[in-house]
Amino acid sequence: KTSLPARPWTPRRATSKPPLTAALELESTISSRKMKRVNVYLSALLLIAMLAFAQSAWAATCTSLSAGNWNTAARWSCGRVPVAADTVVVAHNITLDVNPTVAGLTINAGKTLNDNGNGKDITVTGNVINNGTYGVVGGGDLFMTGAGTTISGTGLFIDTKLIIDASNITLPAGSTMNFASNAKTEVGANVTPSSFILAGSITDVGQTAGKTILKVKKGSTATISGTVNAPSSFIDLDKNTTVTNNGTVNVQYLKGKDSTSVWTQGANSNLTVTQTPAGKWLGTRNASATGNTVTALTYYGARHAT
Repeated sequence: KTSLPARPWTPRRATSKPPLTAALELESTISSRKMKRVNVYLSALLLIAMLAFAQSAWAATCTSLSAGNWNTAARWSCGRVPVAADTVVVAHNITLDVNPTVAGLTINAGKTLNDNGNGKDITVTGNVINNGTYGVVGGGDLFMTGAGTTISGTGLFIDTKLIIDASNITLPAGSTMNFASNAKTEVGANVTPSSFILAGSITDVGQTAGKTILKVKKGSTATISGTVNAPSSFIDLDKNTTVTNNGTVNVQYLKGKDSTSVWTQGANSNLTVTQTPAGKWLGTRNASATGNTVTALTYYGARHAT
């Protein structure tokens, strides 16, 4: 047999792509990566939008359909026990048997929201409208925790506390809250500093004589441009507190812990005290504003006399 001579091995040359083709492929790769990033970004936005929609869809106005305990789903028009995103309307006499948090609360005229001595509280992150009664049997309090919110209406608090635990919570002009049987407003019980703007009216018809109607806790403030008509009650200022009276205040007396408890009379304001017990006022009183009037402030302990 005749053998054919072996072909010499020649290295294969790499074929190079035309510059235009390579450029187009590179651009395509970059565009693909950009699209992936855009898709991820759009997916994230879609997820956020879906969550926001789900949350708004979940929030409801829950109105009571019958009297009885709070923690009963069939009792509410929203078909469930109210959750934190819900606004609640108390249209019947309701007993708190849990400690709910809600976005808003309305108590209709003639209706009562009461814990019946169970020691149950309610927290409201939004506005409160009380045209009925909160309380009756002591133990449970109403906590307001939303900055810039309002409590309005012409309602009654009995043997309970309205807790102001945020800044710039307002009782607007035209609203009146009556506090009876040991009930009071407490500013900054848990959140410091908190502030209460009293542009409406507070009264103490039916109040136990000698009880606090307004207590301002350490580091918090109250500004009164409306009326406090509570001749059977007193106002209590903790250390490092300030109450500014630009309206009309009629109380049994003022109580102040030390010189950092500051009461300031604004221009054309009025303060009347019906008693002047020694040793109760150890604070600082500023009453130099034009046109302000202080009546029956004959002796306030060792620090101040008029």
